[in-house]
Amino acid sequence: MSRKNDSLSQKFLKNILEAMPDAIVACHANGEIVYANHQANILFGYANHELLTVNVNKILPEKSIPNDTIPKEEYFSNPNTLSMIRVVRDYVGRKKGGEEFICDISMNGIETENGRVLIRAIKDITEKKKMEQQLKDSEAMWRGILSSTATHIGVMDANGIIIAINDAWKRAMDDEHMTLKRVGIGENRLAVHAAMAANGNTYAQQAMDGINSVLKKEQKTFELKYPYYMNREDKWSVLRVTTFANDDSKIVLAHADISEIIQSIRQIKEGELRYKAILDNTKEMITTLSPNGEFQFVNKAFYENLHFSEEELKKLKLADIVTHETKIGHKERAERLKRGETIDHFTGVMIAKNNDLVTIEGTIIPLIKEGKHMGSQGFIRNLTEKKNLEKHLENTLLQVKHIFNTLDIAFWGADIANNKMLYVSPGNKNIYGYADEYFLNNPNFWFEVILDDDKGKIDEIYPELNKGQNVVIAYRIKHADSSIRWVELRMTPTLDEYGKMTRLDGIAIDITGHRNAQ
Repeated sequence: MSRKNDSLSQKFLKNILEAMPDAIVACHANGEIVYANHQANILFGYANHELLTVNVNKILPEKSIPNDTIPKEEYFSNPNTLSMIRVVRDYVGRKKGGEEFICDISMNGIETENGRVLIRAIKDITEKKKMEQQLKDSEAMWRGILSSTATHIGVMDANGIIIAINDAWKRAMDDEHMTLKRVGIGENRLAVHAAMAANGNTYAQQAMDGINSVLKKEQKTFELKYPYYMNREDKWSVLRVTTFANDDSKIVLAHADISEIIQSIRQIKEGELRYKAILDNTKEMITTLSPNGEFQFVNKAFYENLHFSEEELKKLKLADIVTHETKIGHKERAERLKRGETIDHFTGVMIAKNNDLVTIEGTIIPLIKEGKHMGSQGFIRNLTEKKNLEKHLENTLLQVKHIFNTLDIAFWGADIANNKMLYVSPGNKNIYGYADEYFLNNPNFWFEVILDDDKGKIDEIYPELNKGQNVVIAYRIKHADSSIRWVELRMTPTLDEYGKMTRLDGIAIDITGHRNAQ
């Protein structure tokens, strides 16, 4: 090849190296850097060409790498290694100002006119590592939360096999009399439901049908309310089935106790005369409209919900009995219906004859005949009672939350690996008398307030915690007001893949009154 062509090839190669997103550094055996691309200067914080005056060991300090099958020196002494690429993970690089960062390095040797050169391609993975750690922390927190919740939560694969369960689900597995039996990891939940349905359990049949409909993507979610025990009406649960986040081949099964909600519904129904069934007995209103919105047909439920007579409705249009806010977007909806489009999940508010506002949700379909828009048909559900119930339940939940925050019960989570508190609940202050900052800024503060005579109890439980066993312990603390309080602490450890405790979640309860009464 001519010198001219050789020069062009070198220029072409240099342009490629400069365009690469990774930092590229080439050096001789003594560490002298003979080439660094623009990304290398940016990564290590040097000005253009400044890296050529720096020894590579300054920016990539030597360190021991386990299982290093191709030592760096081999690239300069053994010809067999010239074509071999080695990747070094989690190396520590150093910027000009001394700041260190984590990087992956790919190494390869080449032969040049001036001797052998070791080329390193360096990728900064510091942010990736931070994100991985944040993900681990997040997963640990959710595991702690799932372990503390009373809702029975399980994950099932497409074949009906249970692949994960929380503690509440696990505890319920011993109850053989439940309407919908909980099964363990590795068991086929659908097969169990099928057997129960064959014995006349209609709820098991409904649950199986609903789960299959979600697995087949016929619907995104499924919900079934059922008695906790077949022959009892005092305890109720709800099964909620949803697809697993980012993996619709798996589904999440959540069984929650709704006994209090059902009882509240019953009380509301008993207290309100002539109320129809709030959840399942709402009748659908059906109406056929002309292209101008005139009523051509309405069914009995329409009259019952809005109280208009047939003669009165003949004189009205749909726009006459809806609120101003509901009319917004009417023109756009009318154009869509003319094009043959269906209006799904239409929501709004209708005005009954007695001026009551009726919250509605429904579907409007176009009526097309021989390509001509003949009108539309609406299938409308009255959500007023449901909305009132939701508001009532929301107020109830707010009251429960307020009560919960005033009780002498506290939840907390600690990162054992990094010796820091992750969170404390509002109830923490009720027990200890100290603000959350005391605990968040000092992971050992909870231990410091324990009376000296009781601190030995903590040392006794660590062997059990290190084995992954839950522990319950009672001890005395010195409250912020200098009083002595008794605390019962329930702790749940989390172990890593090597059996080392990395996280600890706890529930603290003030049992002073109970202790003093003994």
